[in-house]
Amino acid sequence: CSVTCGTGTAEYRRKVIQRPGNNQPSCPPLMKTEPCWEKSCPIDCQVTEWRNTSGCSASSGYGLQTQIRNITVMNKFGGAPCPSTVRVVPCCVEGRQCIPGEWKEVQQCNATSLCGAGTEYQYGKRIRERIWTGKNCPEPE
Repeated sequence: CSVTCGTGTAEYRRKVIQRPGNNQPSCPPLMKTEPCWEKSCPIDCQVTEWRNTSGCSASSGYGLQTQIRNITVMNKFGGAPCPSTVRVVPCCVEGRQCIPGEWKEVQQCNATSLCGAGTEYQYGKRIRERIWTGKNCPEPE
């Protein structure tokens, strides 16, 4: 058969044992092909790309995040098995931002940039700080 799995063609040949005499019909064809079937071809498992199923476990800094992927084609006939469909990867939430509270006559944060460090005050009392590490979150591996 021309293939090791699936549908292919088989070629058959034969030799002439005796040549025809004068005024005799010529020999029939000495070669023929026929379809043949070998075992089923292996089918490897196929999966989708990873996607997040939850947010980062941390509200600031480093945490963990769960990702999943779906199986789109199951392996068959000895094909490559399916890889894991769930993983936990590191994630990072950059520094907290200043969040205004619920009060009257609040002074604004004393930081000049959205990502800078600063402190909110209410009537001279420190209420909360905003912190920024100055570093970007790393890409998950």
